[in-house]
Amino acid sequence: MQRKLILTGDGSHTISMPELNVTYHSIHGAIQESKHVFIEAGLKSLTLAETAILNIFEVGFGTGLNALLTIIEAEKLQKEIHYDTVEPFPLGSSETRSLNYCKQLGREELQPVFEQLHSCKWEKKVNITANFLKKHAREWMNVCYILMIAFAKVIAMVLQLCR
Repeated sequence: MQRKLILTGDGSHTISMPELNVTYHSIHGAIQESKHVFIEAGLKSLTLAETAILNIFEVGFGTGLNALLTIIEAEKLQKEIHYDTVEPFPLGSSETRSLNYCKQLGREELQPVFEQLHSCKWEKKVNITANFLKKHAREWMNVCYILMIAFAKVIAMVLQLCR
């Protein structure tokens, strides 16, 4: 399937898949969208929890922008984050290097970290930074397993809250 790099309204890149008429992020601003949806409305509300470790499961790793922004937030908050993700169609190294997120965020020193997010071994837990542990799965059988584990954790948390 053909993927095309495009520039969004906030100056950051996203990936377009013309055959499907979809983009990985909003054409109005990839970084703007991820900060609003994933960080402000998602991660920041979860960091209020009184847990030592925050577990995140992202379906569709895509460009890795959400993971990159999560690393930046984990650094600010000094919160340990375990990040599980699945991606059936991972980006190649040339596509990853073409994305301008680190430059747009003024964090060019994170480019090697960003590239490691994409290049680390599948099915393995990898310490990306001191506060960020990542595990990603490519095969959909593993997706089902990770979903079951994630749902089990959610159910356990809900039951604990109900006591």
